[in-house]
Amino acid sequence: MSVDSVDSLEKTAKLLALRQQWGSKITSGAALLEARESLEVHWSSGLDWLDAELGGGLAKGRVTEMIAGKQSGGAGLVLAALLAQARQTGSYALLCDVGGSFSVESFADEDLETLLWVGCRTLDEAVAALDVATRDENFSLLLLDGRGAVTDRGGGVRTALWQRLAQQVRERGSMLVVFSGGDLGIPAKSRVVLERLPRLEDFGRERRDLLNEPMGRRRG
Repeated sequence: MSVDSVDSLEKTAKLLALRQQWGSKITSGAALLEARESLEVHWSSGLDWLDAELGGGLAKGRVTEMIAGKQSGGAGLVLAALLAQARQTGSYALLCDVGGSFSVESFADEDLETLLWVGCRTLDEAVAALDVATRDENFSLLLLDGRGAVTDRGGGVRTALWQRLAQQVRERGSMLVVFSGGDLGIPAKSRVVLERLPRLEDFGRERRDLLNEPMGRRRG
């Protein structure tokens, strides 16, 4: 038997001895993560299919990434549903819009009453605005539309800044939803890929009817 095999057996024996000594006080990291997730509080997105994909809705204190390709027709619908749900639950929302793709005419007037819109030229500006907003307890729903950002592994935004945003969201118990093309390097708790493509027959249909249709799936 090799020296490495002997060392491995000795380590295993020591671990078993510790487990016998401490009993249920010893828990694996995977079990701890599973227990923490079971205690998470979720906020309904207003979309049944999305709540199902996320295990009950958006997890409070977490970052969720909505990955939308250039041809995806689901991002605007999801955003509309989130704003409507924020208004209905009396929650204030902040949207950092990179590139000015937000069209006021596409949303119900009453759903804009609880929204603060921030137009940003670059992803850096949006992250700087969120760095301030995530410390404000008035905003429970924070949104970043980064689909219009020209990026290269985060577009120059340092990983430490993304991590700081995630930490501040966790401390406040708020929710940060980022709409991206999938290349922002975000430390998201959950990722949903929006796969719905615009269809000619959608024109003229009521938005509430479109929202009832699944538009994506969870990744990972």
